[in-house]
Amino acid sequence: MGWLTSGSARTLVIEFDEFSLRAAVVNVAPRNPRVEAIASVQPRNVWTALPALLERLSNVRIPRQAIVLTSDVVPTVMRLPMASGKSRTWFQMQQLLRWEFDALLAQHFLPRPLGEIMVCRGLLTDEQYRSIRGASPDGSSGTSSLSDRGIESLLEAAVLEHGRGSRADLDECLVIQERLERPLVDDQLVCGWSPPTHLTEPGVDSRPTDGQYPWFASGLQRSTRDNWREELARLGLRLVGIGPLVGCVVPLVMSEDTGPKTAIVEIRPGRIGLTEVLHGRIDSVQSLAVPYAVPTPGQLEEYLRPMAVDTVWLTGIHPELTPIAETLSESLGRDVKVLESVESPPAGESPGSVAAMIGAALSASPKSRRGPRLATVVGRDPAPPLRKRPGFWWVSVVCLTLLLIGGVEFWLRHRLEDVNSFATEKRGYLAELKTTADEIRLRTETITNLNGEIARLKESAGIKDERITFLDKKVPERIRFVPALLTAIVGASSESIAINQISESVAGTMEIQAWALTPPAAQRYIQSLETKLKAWGLQMEEPRVQSQIGRLNLPGYLIELKFSQPEDASGRAITNDVSEGAADRQSTPSPMPPMESSEEDKDS
Repeated sequence: MGWLTSGSARTLVIEFDEFSLRAAVVNVAPRNPRVEAIASVQPRNVWTALPALLERLSNVRIPRQAIVLTSDVVPTVMRLPMASGKSRTWFQMQQLLRWEFDALLAQHFLPRPLGEIMVCRGLLTDEQYRSIRGASPDGSSGTSSLSDRGIESLLEAAVLEHGRGSRADLDECLVIQERLERPLVDDQLVCGWSPPTHLTEPGVDSRPTDGQYPWFASGLQRSTRDNWREELARLGLRLVGIGPLVGCVVPLVMSEDTGPKTAIVEIRPGRIGLTEVLHGRIDSVQSLAVPYAVPTPGQLEEYLRPMAVDTVWLTGIHPELTPIAETLSESLGRDVKVLESVESPPAGESPGSVAAMIGAALSASPKSRRGPRLATVVGRDPAPPLRKRPGFWWVSVVCLTLLLIGGVEFWLRHRLEDVNSFATEKRGYLAELKTTADEIRLRTETITNLNGEIARLKESAGIKDERITFLDKKVPERIRFVPALLTAIVGASSESIAINQISESVAGTMEIQAWALTPPAAQRYIQSLETKLKAWGLQMEEPRVQSQIGRLNLPGYLIELKFSQPEDASGRAITNDVSEGAADRQSTPSPMPPMESSEEDKDS
């Protein structure tokens, strides 16, 4: 069991090599596998860069299950005397595969010169790096007179001179170099595998002549696997598995029209992956570290010429795969094709650059039937199997089960008789309750109808009471109020007072506007109206008096008064009972409000 499949068609695939970190949301729909979104960074520290990388995918919904493809996983093909249907337990397979990876780990993780790291990070081109390596202080060819630090100084100067990087980029390259030179931790390995597929081609024997079957396997340090699982768990993600960067595109190639012997070349900055597929079965896998970022056709030909294959597929991160395929096809005399994983890749990406991510997602999908699955390390070790029990315990369990079944059957038989008699008794009681319930239902309906009739009568009586109150009290009160208002205004007026306007709003507020010749006349007018209208339940708000030229261009004072009925706590206006002598009630007069003078009065 080297791979745990995920149940969703959408998967988050994270790809990390020595120089870059990428993440993509892949949808492996049966007829249209596609990349919904993709983002990439060049991290100095993968754990601090991972949250920022996922934030760049905020335009899509990120699935919970995640697959990690990293260069820390070492791929290989092991020859084991086991067919696909005779796989051992997970723990037995771990013990069988671990000893094979001890030598492979030392060969896989090799230190790199600073110049190669700069080239793979895009700070230098392959030509610039080769020219610096071939330079010397006196201008002659060779590097014998230059120390490692001298070469590094030339590299740093070239990067800063051509403007392709900054000092921070150079520091990141030094951090990567230090990480690659760090010795491997003496940690326990954890392995993953993919059993050999069954050959269905006619005329091809699926059993090898030597009895050794090719198993696609991968190895990883346990601490690295645990770190990925914990970091993804902090982000709310579940690690499904960790796989190598090589061999992921095999499911895509198997769905194409290919020959019985096929080679797959996966190109990445600083690394080339070679996978050989014979009759639908992965026969060999190599992950080679190279000192250049963009290989030439001649460099690829050195690796492909010894391979006895009919078809070669090119894929990976490379700007010009089609011209390379044409050149290799002419030089090798074989069919060389470019693998295009999707018809419309995301903006800024080539079809081959996302092929590994789509292939890994297809391998994780339980509905996919495209070729062999990727050999990946599961995100968490499975629980250990239960120890097999002796035959005596199995016999004891069977006997106890039979005895228990007999006892339960005997008890259920007597219990059933009691239940039947009890049910007969309760049926008669239930019939009586049903009759009583029908009577109660009829009486309830009658009571409900009576309550409705009472409510309608109360509503009709309330309307009549409101009409009687309006006719008996409100109308006579309004009839008495209008003459009293006019009498109060006439009584408050004098020769020095002129009434301009009297208005009443629907809300019950009344506004009176007048003009006074002198301040004392205005004072007497305001106090008289406040006293007389207060007896009718009207409360005067703050009066406003300002100087203004009045009639016949005489200087005087404009008076603006506003009366309203006070409201109680419920928001309803408080109306006092008005008697015939209400107009004669007295109250404490209000003080004269301050005068407001206009600019014209100040100038005069």
